Amino acid sequence: MKEIEQEREVLVSRGMLAFVGSVNAMGLTVTKIALEGVKEWLDFYYSWAGRRVVGFGEPELIAAKLLADSFSYEKVASLLGCERALDLGSGNGWPGLALRFGMPDCEVTLLDSREGACDFMRGFASQGALSGVHVIQARAEDIGGAPEFSEVYDAAVSRAMAMPSVALELASPFVKVGGTLVLWLGPEQEDIVAQVPSVNEVGMGLWDIVRYSLPSGLGRRILGVYRKVKSVDTGFPRRFSSIRKRPLF
Repeated sequence: MKEIEQEREVLVSRGMLAFVGSVNAMGLTVTKIALEGVKEWLDFYYSWAGRRVVGFGEPELIAAKLLADSFSYEKVASLLGCERALDLGSGNGWPGLALRFGMPDCEVTLLDSREGACDFMRGFASQGALSGVHVIQARAEDIGGAPEFSEVYDAAVSRAMAMPSVALELASPFVKVGGTLVLWLGPEQEDIVAQVPSVNEVGMGLWDIVRYSLPSGLGRRILGVYRKVKSVDTGFPRRFSSIRKRPLF
């Protein structure tokens, strides 16, 4: 047991060292509260007995490609100014937790359809007595039109959930008119992002494309930033199968 505890401490330490180095290399400013939140998350992650929803295991990769990358929302923070935000397909809590840690007045809802992912996020939120974070297990297309969720969020974020056309259609019903959607995307998707018309069936217009790089040659990234310009047309969002078969662009 002692050896397991020591190994966890080493992994958390490596993760924190890599995280601080990554955000510094990316020119991001992270508060003491955010640093403490990241450390708590890493500690919980390496203590979690269930399936870990991340996609890579080394603490240095987690620190750079998941945690530090999530704080790149700072590059568009002036467009958010949110009191309520939604993270679609959150999985492990990021990038929604970055908003919560970096914007203490922002109440964040983490949405995912997978039971295991929601168990993990609820466990972290409860263990750390983290206020202002809500976890919902549901499919976005099933609840987006419900009165308690329809156009109630100032901002929505999503990282690697789906192609831009799919993410736009799923996210838009949740966002207030005048609100913002930020998608974390790879550089290969930039041409697709640029195809978005100024106004379409889901009421979203492309506002900006922000380009940046991860440290240590880990790759380039873009943030696709959209502004909700009108309410969603009747019939949207469609069922997920229809969205995938007949994307809007």
